[in-house]
Amino acid sequence: DSEVSIFVNLLNSGEDKAEDVEVSLILPKGFKSTTPSSTKAIPGTIMPGSSIQFRFYIDVMDSTASKSYNLTLNVTYKSGFQTFNIPIQVSEKASFKILSINPQSMYAGDTKVKIIVNVKNTGNVDADSVSLELIGGNRITGTTIDYLGLIEAGGEKSAIFIVDVDESTPTGDLNVKINIAWLQDGKMFTQSINATFNILKPRSLIERIKEALNIPLLPYFLVLSIISISVLVILIAVLGRRR
Repeated sequence: DSEVSIFVNLLNSGEDKAEDVEVSLILPKGFKSTTPSSTKAIPGTIMPGSSIQFRFYIDVMDSTASKSYNLTLNVTYKSGFQTFNIPIQVSEKASFKILSINPQSMYAGDTKVKIIVNVKNTGNVDADSVSLELIGGNRITGTTIDYLGLIEAGGEKSAIFIVDVDESTPTGDLNVKINIAWLQDGKMFTQSINATFNILKPRSLIERIKEALNIPLLPYFLVLSIISISVLVILIAVLGRRR
């Protein structure tokens, strides 16, 4: 998770004012500052009985285990130094894996290609309002977003995209991304997974007509022959009448 807000209220419980106050948040392994200055503050002077709220921003690494941690707050001032422990709990979030993509090969110039992506929630928590988006730049366009709703921990669902492949797409590997977004505990999370399609050279006109008619290649030529013979017979009949 990134840009996690940590709020800290610092109270001067003494009878004297604290001058030249500087505050820094020390992070354990698995955490880092969102920016170099996002875990530091210089409030200056804090009067007796007064408190100041600080907001720090930290990032939690994906590899960080789900458990309790202690952050260390160092407070320095003109007449002393103090250290405080700040406990936080890191909770597990959902994680996704692409089980299969079908088809994995497409022809340049193809239209209305139906792509089915099977995805699994490999985490131990449910993911709500899950959506998948296929990012293929200007090479793959069309219906590239599908909404899957709730995927429970360990559950699987399939996303369906209907796309057109740009006819100028080079043959060979086409690298794309599948972006997964979901809600968990009222917060939006995202995960990006790389995928590759094999782009084949554009189909010939005969192949496209054959697919459109949904007939085998040999009967297709037979149909053309029958049509040609029928046209020839009609022409002969018409010419015969004119004579």
